[in-house]
Amino acid sequence: MFALRRPDPATIAIIADHLDAVLAAGEDLLRLRLDLAECARADRSGMPGERLRTFVEEVRTLEALLVGHTLQARTRARELAAAEAAVKQLLDLFAGGMAVLEDAVAELGDTTAADFETGDDPLAYLRSRGLLAADAGSLLGLERIVVGERFLIVRRIALGLLMDLAAALLNALEDCYLLAGGEEEGEEIGVEDTLRQLAAARAAAQSWPAGP
Repeated sequence: MFALRRPDPATIAIIADHLDAVLAAGEDLLRLRLDLAECARADRSGMPGERLRTFVEEVRTLEALLVGHTLQARTRARELAAAEAAVKQLLDLFAGGMAVLEDAVAELGDTTAADFETGDDPLAYLRSRGLLAADAGSLLGLERIVVGERFLIVRRIALGLLMDLAAALLNALEDCYLLAGGEEEGEEIGVEDTLRQLAAARAAAQSWPAGP
């Protein structure tokens, strides 16, 4: 059991805001889909063409937004963990689970090398995120492309797992620091279940196979 405390409220609020933004970007990603049959009908060549590129750019934009907020939350979580024993395990689990994204910053910020290697092929991006089979050379036979929970954020961690980690930490912060209000300071709230959830999600994230 952890006693409720009120550390630097600004730091807690900033972490919570970033986690909220992570979840919002994740939900927006999960709403993205491309109807290939409709695209083919609209394109004289019978191929999705420009609509496919637009779809990929939308996915890339949300992916970059999600990663940015995740890493900001991770940085703040590490700072708070050094000073707050009450939630150190929770913060360390989140920070550790998101370590796989640290190397992704350069990749998101500069796609030149990847574009050179693939000819700026949107299919290569879709394959790297698990939206197409690794050996898929075209979209033939597909009716639609849908972003799901198995979407690999920067080829490193499944979207669903990342959202689970963010949601678990956000819920714990709300419980421990009364972000949502409704509790009296000084009461104790058990977060053992949240610890288990975070640990399980982190373990799953670490064991998830990297994309191509």
